[in-house]
Amino acid sequence: ANVIDSTNSYSLLLTDKADIQELPETTRRLLASNAVTGTDQSPDEENGPWKVGLDSPSFKPIMLYSTNRRLKEQLYKAFVSRAREGLFDNGALIEEIRKLRHEFARILGYKNFAEYSISKNMAGSVERVWNFANTLRARSYPVAQQELKTLQRFANSHGQKGKLQQWDIDFWDELQSRILFRYKCYLTLL
Repeated sequence: ANVIDSTNSYSLLLTDKADIQELPETTRRLLASNAVTGTDQSPDEENGPWKVGLDSPSFKPIMLYSTNRRLKEQLYKAFVSRAREGLFDNGALIEEIRKLRHEFARILGYKNFAEYSISKNMAGSVERVWNFANTLRARSYPVAQQELKTLQRFANSHGQKGKLQQWDIDFWDELQSRILFRYKCYLTLL
């Protein structure tokens, strides 16, 4: 519940039309509607204001279509830090759950909760799970690194300045896919 409450409590009011002009029309309409929710005003998708939240319908289109890195960085950092501080901090809850699970597993004769949890499925042992995870990482990580290098080269060739950051990835991946696979999109950037 804290993640949901934290997600729902965040909002950012945008007043500069440049911040939303690259977004699909449906998203602009939603953000304009969000801005006037609870008031007697009518939404104005052309002139704003526009209210962005961390919910997927308003957050994801900005990450996919906006070229405003400052805005995307701000939203990304808010998104990844949900339920990590303040009223909705999950830290104490997570620690309490961890302690109770450990105690539960020990009462049942297991070394830890992971061992108990594994005993209930086909994995067989904690060691087997770690071996699988390590093998999977060893095989997939080099491929992921190469894909990131390819995306960096693509982004650089299309105007990206500097190293891609986490908040840049969705945008450049989406643009690269549209260009490589020639599918129609909400907007034309090139």
